[in-house]
Amino acid sequence: MNYIVIPEKLEGILKKDPFLHSIVEQTAASFSKILYESKLFFFEEYTDHGSDHIQKVLRAAEDIITPETLELLSSKDVAVLVLSVFLHDIGMHTEFSTFKSLVEEKAYDDCRETILDQKCWNEIWEDYLDEAKKFSGKQRFAIFGDETVEYRRPSLFRKDDLSGSDRKLIGEFIRRYHPRLAYEIGFKGIIGSNGQVIEFAVGLPKMLRQLSAIVARSHGINIRDTYQYLESIGDKAWKRPDQVNVIFLMVVIRIADYFQFGSNRVNPETLKIKTFSSPISIFEHKKHLAIDFIQPDDVDQETLFVKSNPTSGLMYIRLKSLFKDIQHELDLSWAVLGETYGNFQLDRQLKIRYRRIDSNLNSVNLLRSISYIPEEIKFKSDADLPKLLVAPLYGNDPSYGVREMTQNAVDACKEREFEEKEINTMYFPKIQMGIITENQNTFFIVRDNGKGMNLLELKNYFLKAGASFRKSLDWQLKYTNDEGEPKIQRNGKFGVGVLSTFLLGNEIYVETRSMHDGVGYSFTAKIDSEQIEITKRDDLEVGTFIKILINNVTVDSLNAPKSKTKKWYQWYVLKSPLIEYIGIPVLDSKSVAPYLPNYEDSLPNVWHSFKPRGFNKVMWTYDENYRSKAFSCNGILIPSNIDLPTKYPNKASYDGYSKIINRMPIISIFDYKGTLPLTLNRNSIDGQLPFSIDLVREIYKDFIASLLCFKPNSNFIDNEMRIVNESFIHPSFADPNTKLQSHLDNIIYLSEGFMYDYGYFRKYIKKKLITLFSKKDELVIELADSYKNGYAFKFEVENKVRLSYNWNLSDPAYNGGGRVTMPKSSYLELFDPNKNRVRKGLKQEHIVEIETDGWVTYSTLYKEKLNEELISNILINKSIISIKETSVNERQSHDMLDNLIKHYLKDDLIIPYDMAQRRKKFYTAYEELAEYCAKYKNE
Repeated sequence: MNYIVIPEKLEGILKKDPFLHSIVEQTAASFSKILYESKLFFFEEYTDHGSDHIQKVLRAAEDIITPETLELLSSKDVAVLVLSVFLHDIGMHTEFSTFKSLVEEKAYDDCRETILDQKCWNEIWEDYLDEAKKFSGKQRFAIFGDETVEYRRPSLFRKDDLSGSDRKLIGEFIRRYHPRLAYEIGFKGIIGSNGQVIEFAVGLPKMLRQLSAIVARSHGINIRDTYQYLESIGDKAWKRPDQVNVIFLMVVIRIADYFQFGSNRVNPETLKIKTFSSPISIFEHKKHLAIDFIQPDDVDQETLFVKSNPTSGLMYIRLKSLFKDIQHELDLSWAVLGETYGNFQLDRQLKIRYRRIDSNLNSVNLLRSISYIPEEIKFKSDADLPKLLVAPLYGNDPSYGVREMTQNAVDACKEREFEEKEINTMYFPKIQMGIITENQNTFFIVRDNGKGMNLLELKNYFLKAGASFRKSLDWQLKYTNDEGEPKIQRNGKFGVGVLSTFLLGNEIYVETRSMHDGVGYSFTAKIDSEQIEITKRDDLEVGTFIKILINNVTVDSLNAPKSKTKKWYQWYVLKSPLIEYIGIPVLDSKSVAPYLPNYEDSLPNVWHSFKPRGFNKVMWTYDENYRSKAFSCNGILIPSNIDLPTKYPNKASYDGYSKIINRMPIISIFDYKGTLPLTLNRNSIDGQLPFSIDLVREIYKDFIASLLCFKPNSNFIDNEMRIVNESFIHPSFADPNTKLQSHLDNIIYLSEGFMYDYGYFRKYIKKKLITLFSKKDELVIELADSYKNGYAFKFEVENKVRLSYNWNLSDPAYNGGGRVTMPKSSYLELFDPNKNRVRKGLKQEHIVEIETDGWVTYSTLYKEKLNEELISNILINKSIISIKETSVNERQSHDMLDNLIKHYLKDDLIIPYDMAQRRKKFYTAYEELAEYCAKYKNE
């Protein structure tokens, strides 16, 4: 066992007070044993915090105190210093029983100093556990060495119940709060199993105990934060309570714990730097510094000079950070010493040996000799953001990586196009991407001639996940107007940046040069690269080039993606900037073309646009040539289907709204502000389409225009009614290649014109409705004026009166009551008392009004007078298989469509068969809906 030995000079001072010397010696002996036997139960992988560490800190403390200051120190000073060194890291040796007594048994609560601590141990433990539930993957890796470790609350019932992860979780808690624990152990000692206590510094006077405890604690907090406590115990003498130079001792333990020097020399072998408040990193455990030599400066003995030769950017920034931290502590220490002892006589002022640390890292000779960029450059992201590019967000589908790179390339070209236009410079944006083979290796490349990136953009945005360049001040100044509105379109929104490329491969190569710089940059990196070595290049063109090594699995996945994923060359749907695709196996012309119209293009008549609030423009069409590009934003496809929130708003409205819009149009959004609420994976929108009401209004207007342009083949000429089997089908009804049964009988014919069979139109029909069922596609019937003016007609084609399968034909009760005429044979089959071919109620409630050898006319829930002459007249046509007469009952409708119909068609809703009459009657509607009518005029 190594006993802690008090350094000679310090012990010489301490011996002047035998009482204190005895207490310190006894404490050294007892704590040497504790430190020797301790196995760091909660800190198996940590650097040495045992007796050797304490010994080195004591030696360093003696070494950094100037000889003149040593002569000014008293036995009390040395006793407090040595005891505080014993205490400062004792919390790291906490055993299970001590920890349990701390957070569950509240054994140390009576030691809490309220000036410094607002909460008890069990409270901060619960707070810590709440935080642990939300640890990022980066935090989990730092603590557990495995970012997949799931949170669980450690059980403190038995020591053996703790897993390795439990111990590390508790260890991180102790690490954070070990300075406070050191303070409280200074008063209460170490509480072991069965409540046994190992007391600290037995017999030490209260004031010296308080000072030893606060000096130990000070190594983990700002020295100035201890002043209020010192005032509480020392009053006006708080700077030197009981004549102890407590603030000087705080400086000494802080620097001694930071530096650990040999007693007579300073060199790389004896230099040890440890993180003040976070000694977690395994890298810190075995760090090797590229230091040639260390020595006091020949001119200024208070300056420590370090000669180093870092061979990489990583070692350079590590050394620079190290020296910066040392200098910060020295500056802080000297500032505190000046504040405290500056008014003392010069020969009574307490000092440490060093004021400054200097190195050759800023030497012109060194900077000229290195080929790397001497700065900290690495992938920067919110702790968990890199996981956005793997399952479950993207399912490890490389096609999404291509999409993200496509967005970046398009954005870069748009930005350069804007800037070149500002200075009237000709610019032709171009992007090249695809799969290439070099030296038997396969790569995916993306090259654009966009604005390129400078070093600042590379470091702070391209290599930093979660940092979006569009949110930066630079971007705002360049690309927004005085009202803060963007002047260009940009897809980048979430700052995924270069990390998306790792969906394709593990290593990327990047070249880039900003249009505003004469020098470019290149680098090769992996996603877990600790340091990215960026090389300055003067041979690069403006723009960006990315090359990723890919394997055969990735190639196959790119060319045959999952069902909901687009092929890699299908993500961009606009024709500018031009994208040249390389390595497409079999290029189906429909896979890329036709392109959707650009923002500034004049629209073909099949396209329409509107400007909803918050968006620059929304374009839409039902042209099936664009169906593969159904939903896009700023030219980038969004693969998930988009529905209107009002589709099938309730069951009762089926015959209203849902009979109009069953199918979404192709939608192209231009969203400069980033208003569209895309999900994080950009595969769908989060919630409802923000402009759904505007879109429904647009479709309804198109529906009305289509209805006004519809040319039915049916008509009334004199007393002859000619009806053919036809339907009015707007493209919003259904896929044009699919017959939707609910739309095959949607025209109501009148002598003056026709109507669409929709609730709002029905309100204005004051006639009885006759539906003719025929086995032929065309029907011609002679009607007297009184008949044709008193009835409205519908037409359906049926091969026969199907038995129980067509309630619409046989049971007028579903229409509010009516009258049916059908062949007698069909009637007998349907109403066979031994069969259930019609509902029981219909059998009971129907009334036979006419029965001949060939026909039966019956009614149900219907009080209108029977017109036998009309029925006989219709039955002259031998193709008739049934006649149904009903009142024109109202149906559900949609208020928005009703209001639009009222606006455009006014109060007379009958649409003339003759186009000239129709245009004259609805002149205003044709004028206002001209944009929509244009595509229907030749149909």
